[in-house]
Amino acid sequence: ALKKSWDRLKEAINNRIIVNTGVAPLYPSVLILRGQFTEGLEALHFLIKNFKFASTNPANLLYQSADALSMIEYPEDAKQGTLNIIAEVSDLLVEMDGEAFIDETLWGVTNIKAHMLKAYASMKLGNFEDSYAAIQKGFDINPEHEALHLLNIECHLEEGNVPKSLSLMMD
Repeated sequence: ALKKSWDRLKEAINNRIIVNTGVAPLYPSVLILRGQFTEGLEALHFLIKNFKFASTNPANLLYQSADALSMIEYPEDAKQGTLNIIAEVSDLLVEMDGEAFIDETLWGVTNIKAHMLKAYASMKLGNFEDSYAAIQKGFDINPEHEALHLLNIECHLEEGNVPKSLSLMMD
C-alpha cells in the first residue's frame, strides 16, 4: 500500500501537481529503516529535488525527512552521503525562513531547528568549525535553547575537548 501510494505521489509530482500526503516523508524513512539505503536515499533525493510539489508546506516536509535521517544509524558507506543530505536540507530550510506556505510551518524548522540539523550533520562529518558556526546561529535566535546547549556540549565531546564540555556542563 505504501509503495502504491508512493508511485501515485511520484506521478503527481512529475506532473507538477502539488500534493499533501504523509507518504512523502514516510516512504523514504521506511526504506531506510528496512536497510534499503540506496532506494531510501533515492526517494529522499527525489523529494528534495521536487520539494515545491511534494507538500503544501515543503519546509515541514524537508525538516521531518532530514530529522528522521539524523536518528538512524547507517553503514559507513552510506553515512557521509546521508549527512551531506541533512546539511544541504538544513541550508534549504534556512533559505525558506519567512516564506509563507499553504499550511502552517512547524515552529523553528526554518531557523533554530535547521541550524541544529546543520550543526549535527557537520559534527558527525568532522566539520567542527561549521558545526560551531551553526550552533552560534541558533544561539543568536535563542540563547537559552536547552537542546542547543546539549548539542554544543556533544560537539565539544565529539571533537575530543573534554575540559570544554565539562566547563559547559557546569555552567
